[in-house]
Amino acid sequence: MIGEEGLKNELHEHDITICEDDCDCVLVGLDKEFSYNKMTKALNFILNGAVFIATNSDPFLITNERAVPGAGALVTAIETACAKKAIVTGKPSAFISDLIIKELKVKPHEILVVGDNLQTDILMGIKGGMRTALVLTGASKMSDIEKLQIRPDYILKSIGELPIRLAQIMTNTKNG
Repeated sequence: MIGEEGLKNELHEHDITICEDDCDCVLVGLDKEFSYNKMTKALNFILNGAVFIATNSDPFLITNERAVPGAGALVTAIETACAKKAIVTGKPSAFISDLIIKELKVKPHEILVVGDNLQTDILMGIKGGMRTALVLTGASKMSDIEKLQIRPDYILKSIGELPIRLAQIMTNTKNG
């Protein structure tokens, strides 16, 4: 496992053993302590037949101070080294959108996916038949919509607009 405490805790909660040697699965998430040594271990496990799974493919994250590498950057480094693609279980994978629909017991169009990344958050929602709202304070900008041809249902300048937009959506749904 390449990841942080939250991922480790999640695996323990589901009685999944985290191994150090002779692993049959490599799971990669965000890891601020990612190193050449960790990548080398992952590479060798994968080359010896381990399944390669990624939690998501976000290339970077926006913090208050700056952009920082996301889990997708780590996944891409390992993919390059082993010449194999990871199985992405998180956004934009259908695996996670199907799980959300199943767990919430709602129809896809009843879900609004709000995110700042067209290629992960919004694409997952679109592929899953969900409504989508892009927040322009993060990874994607207005110019990316045309460039990437990924079109969210709603565009918000900031997350602060969400309550007003939700009220509008609810009013429009009731009226029509």
